[in-house]
Amino acid sequence: METKVKNSDLMYLENATLDLLKKSTAEGGYMSASKIVNAISLMKNGQKVRKIINNLRQQGEPIISSKSGYRYTEDITDVFLYSESLKMRIEEMVKAYKGIVKYVKKNTPEINDWK
Repeated sequence: METKVKNSDLMYLENATLDLLKKSTAEGGYMSASKIVNAISLMKNGQKVRKIINNLRQQGEPIISSKSGYRYTEDITDVFLYSESLKMRIEEMVKAYKGIVKYVKKNTPEINDWK
């Protein structure tokens, strides 16, 4: 069972993660979720790292990711290309969602107004 993180802890985790990513980028590389977990003792798993990264992105931090991990970048081309990749994945997820809704509607006629 995951414990709730206090706002002060969340801010600490966000700041610590951002600092790690900036340092890793300055050293020329990506940082994997497992390395971030190992470096920050309050984080217990990669799922928490993904939530923190998502929060930072929502705040406008230019964090991109690849199979190699996460990277902070101010290179506008990298950020733009990542945003386009993200947009395409979102579009594919919407298609998958619509397929699931279609299945549910077909197999449960009493749920006609589900969107």
